Amino acid sequence: MRVKNINEERQVQLIEELRQLVFPDDNPLTLFDMDHNQELKEAIMGMSNALREAFYLHHETALQKPSSLKRPWLSLVKSMLGKRYDFIIEDYRDKERGVRTKRYHLKPKVI
Repeated sequence: MRVKNINEERQVQLIEELRQLVFPDDNPLTLFDMDHNQELKEAIMGMSNALREAFYLHHETALQKPSSLKRPWLSLVKSMLGKRYDFIIEDYRDKERGVRTKRYHLKPKVI
């Protein structure tokens, strides 16, 4: 993904805001929990204008045609956080709720 070098500090700030929004305690998060948290989804998509201003996101489908994706907010999170973090995705069975889902962990990239 090409990046505008206009304000690199703003880019880092937005990525960290997004990480704090999605992974506030650095704990794993399940897809089931994210799917059922409407406030989280709206907050993520609400950041789209700020992300457009700081990054070159012409090809980002989550911003161009969100209706064509099942989870545009997840696509946006993966593409933006993927710049600084590795996603570890594993299958997860929540026996209390009786669901099978994915669990997401973040690990900082080693440069």
